[in-house]
Amino acid sequence: MNSVGIRAHWEVIRPRGFTKFFGVTKTFHNALQGMEASLTKEMKETYLRESEYIFKGLTREEKLKGDVLICHDPQPLAAISYADAKKVWRAHIDLSFPCKEFVDFLLPYIERYDAAIFHFEDFILEELSGKIPVYLIPAGINFLTPKNMELPPEFCSYILNSFGIDRNKPIILQISRFDRFKDPRGVVEAIELARSELRKEGLDIQLVYAGNMAGDDPEGLTILSELIDDLGAQERRLRKRRLIPQSVVWTVGEPPFIFIINLGSTPLIENALVVNALQRGATIVLQKSLKEGLGLTILEAMCKKKPVIAGNVGGPAHLIKEDGLYGYSVGHEDDRGNLVYTSEETAGEILRCFEAPQAAFKMAERAQRNVGVNYSAVRHLLDYLRLLDETMKGSTPSADKQNGG
Repeated sequence: MNSVGIRAHWEVIRPRGFTKFFGVTKTFHNALQGMEASLTKEMKETYLRESEYIFKGLTREEKLKGDVLICHDPQPLAAISYADAKKVWRAHIDLSFPCKEFVDFLLPYIERYDAAIFHFEDFILEELSGKIPVYLIPAGINFLTPKNMELPPEFCSYILNSFGIDRNKPIILQISRFDRFKDPRGVVEAIELARSELRKEGLDIQLVYAGNMAGDDPEGLTILSELIDDLGAQERRLRKRRLIPQSVVWTVGEPPFIFIINLGSTPLIENALVVNALQRGATIVLQKSLKEGLGLTILEAMCKKKPVIAGNVGGPAHLIKEDGLYGYSVGHEDDRGNLVYTSEETAGEILRCFEAPQAAFKMAERAQRNVGVNYSAVRHLLDYLRLLDETMKGSTPSADKQNGG
């Protein structure tokens, strides 16, 4: 937005009770995506108390000045709802089968906003019908950022070598937070099955599972620890190398065939360059989410012309469209929107890429073109410009604009 003359900047919320607040909002996040959970009185009090603290802090520091405030996801939802300004709530998660108790609690705060944004039509909260304007604006990616720009092959090799990854063996990659919804154990099981079959044909593969610790996700360290213990993975601390954030790697096997990387999140540019290099070095990219709002890592892989295998649920199902068109899909949704699948099914899609590489390549080419047309930062910017214009005018979005058209 700044590049077209609209002054825009980010503000990060800083609750007083950091651990407790984000523990509560993680439960909100999971429940809104359909996980069974109970909303206790203590959780409500913590959320509202911290939201008031956040709002007062932002107001005192004069950080809520602007023509339009855009609030992302449930964490700052109540805090920003108190602001006396035009404001829009942006939901990044799959809200197709939310836990009603949590929706009912948050709904009065959502209704204080002038508009709401969702990625896809089936994510819209039905309780908002007729209450506030709703826009469908799937996220887009910028092809010129450090995470997506073209990189020299030598730099990609440097990154792989730095982590001890064998450049001469096919790499199956998943980039995601350490989160139960990302199904890390299911990813490993699928790789082990596929590897067993491919080794019979004289081909060995590697799994690279790279993520980092999100500050608002207190479960991440627990899930990473469980995965490492379950696999009996061995820690390898990396010495600091140029253009690579401080990271820790755990490996399985000798020589290793599984790499679990806790990638340092800062410096941001270094993190982005490493993710870019890993994606460009990958043979296949997985996004085996059990729930997913959009799946930016899917778009990032597609823009690099990589075959993608993803859970047939939420955002990934929309990005793939149909099996084999823009990616290979795994499983199906149950009546609660959860992914039902087997590890054998995922392994089968990995084998499919190796058995029919030309088909996988053509699929990746189609996906790259689709991302360029429908999920670019330019399209995303145009959608936002329409939203901002109509929000400032107080007008209702037309049907085509509601659908990101």
